[in-house]
Amino acid sequence: DALAVPPHALRHLQAFRGPALAAAGVLPGRPVRTLALVGHEFITEGDLAGVARASVPVQWLDLSGMSVTPLLLRDVSRHLPCVEVLKVRLALRHTLHHALSGIVSPPSPAHPPSVHPR
Repeated sequence: DALAVPPHALRHLQAFRGPALAAAGVLPGRPVRTLALVGHEFITEGDLAGVARASVPVQWLDLSGMSVTPLLLRDVSRHLPCVEVLKVRLALRHTLHHALSGIVSPPSPAHPPSVHPR
């Protein structure tokens, strides 16, 4: 569930670990530089917008406690552009689906993939 934390509470919080919905309620106005998101729920643009309202940019983001898709990485890059360290565990079935559906660009004809015979 979303958390309603009073603005004066946790003024020196520098690290947070929890679900995205809770992070979106806790981070605004707080100096959280280290964030670890966990859970199986879908992370919305609203959740990421709330996280982005921390009083300092999130620099270290750990998403290894959840399945990550290329679309989520795209949204994270839009809302948290100052992340310097990113830890992820890709959801292979989603990654393959998006790679085959065109979200990941095929190699350009000028640089065909090299094939090594076995």
